[in-house]
Amino acid sequence: MRKLILLTALFVGVGCGTNLPPQIEYVDRSLEDAVEIGDITVTRDAADLLYVTLPIRMKSNKTRSIDWRIAFYDAHDRPMSESSWSQKYLNANVTEYITANSLSPGAKDFRFNLRYSK
Repeated sequence: MRKLILLTALFVGVGCGTNLPPQIEYVDRSLEDAVEIGDITVTRDAADLLYVTLPIRMKSNKTRSIDWRIAFYDAHDRPMSESSWSQKYLNANVTEYITANSLSPGAKDFRFNLRYSK
């Protein structure tokens, strides 16, 4: 019974806290509170390339510019490729979409880096 209580507490504790997907990394920590990330869409084409769409919305009533880049990883969490920084304008309170794809087949995971534009 004691183990059941501990396991239940562990699972409840894991569910609490941030809903931040593990594939999102903020270079500017203040950006984390300023944007809302939707459900990320991940698809694969016939050539085994990974396609990722990130819905992102600026929570404020201001249009802001952010920079983003994405890195793709293989099944052993080794980097396969990383894009250069790209700029995206986020209109106030409107969901925008960032779409990227791997450059070679076999990518299993990805990570976005986000920051305010310089």
